Amino acid sequence: MILRQLDVTDAERCVLLGGNRLGLTAAQYAEEFRRDDRQWLGVEIDGELVAFAGAWDAPDDCHLLAIAVARSRRRRGLGRALLVRLVEDAADRAAGPMTLEVRADNLAAIGLYRSCGFVETGRRPSYYRDADAVIMTRPPAHQGPTHAARDEGAA
Repeated sequence: MILRQLDVTDAERCVLLGGNRLGLTAAQYAEEFRRDDRQWLGVEIDGELVAFAGAWDAPDDCHLLAIAVARSRRRRGLGRALLVRLVEDAADRAAGPMTLEVRADNLAAIGLYRSCGFVETGRRPSYYRDADAVIMTRPPAHQGPTHAARDEGAA
């Protein structure tokens, strides 16, 4: 498994992985990947991009834009690995709290976010065509075991 930054060559595969849920075209993904205020990561297994996630450094927080995992690769920790890395990287940039919206009926995703320190802070009625959104927030991450181990190795 390789966790890496995405680039414009990944745009078509992101359209396939994200499906209609995200509503972005390949050209829009490519533009996202070029932006300095965005971080897009992917998981590659055996040369194939099988998962991706993105975050936006907004003025007051870091907003999780998307997580998508190929159906055949779900429930294997790939989404968690991407989320943990985005949280760590946001802490490294002192990006503030991390926020997101998730479908209120997506209990698996809500469980993942809760297990990573996110709490429900609000709701957006009819945010999605056929569902409400749960707004979740995670306080800024501080130097934790992952950071300490990485930083110690760099010394």
